[in-house]
Amino acid sequence: MLVNSAILPRLMFRDPRLDRMAAFLGSIGIEMRAGTIDVPTLFPGSLISRGSLVVDESILVAPGDALHEAAHIALSPPERRSADFAFLTAASGGEELTTISWSWAALLELDIQPEDVFHGTAYKRGDSSMIIDCARRGIYIGFPLLQAWEMAFDERNALIRGVKPFPHMVKWIRE
Repeated sequence: MLVNSAILPRLMFRDPRLDRMAAFLGSIGIEMRAGTIDVPTLFPGSLISRGSLVVDESILVAPGDALHEAAHIALSPPERRSADFAFLTAASGGEELTTISWSWAALLELDIQPEDVFHGTAYKRGDSSMIIDCARRGIYIGFPLLQAWEMAFDERNALIRGVKPFPHMVKWIRE
């Protein structure tokens, strides 16, 4: 059977996980696009750019680094989301912790391995294996702010609201 290539979506990245991330992020309102990054960034190959994410696959250490940076975009307050470039400005420590739970929910949604996000160099202190172990046991680091921001709920609060509990997300973007 011949398929008209004009109607097939053009893949942006060599790594299919990055294409899935780009499609998912686009569906929640965060643009992720391929590009060249020539400014310093915390995670090489991922650039926060005023509410969108630029990924330079040639220098990206792991696909999950892009997902982690997307979490920062999703969790920043709307007034700051469109202003941040390369490095976060005025981000609280709580936001950094909350990216862990947000990323966990996203990797489950995307069917990506936890080690792709929480890899050996993702955290300076080598916390990745502990983060994965905790999440697999239902201990979600950074979850309380997701609930405070009404983005996801624990079992009790989910039952009250008639929604699924975390790791199900009610909202992916902080309002």
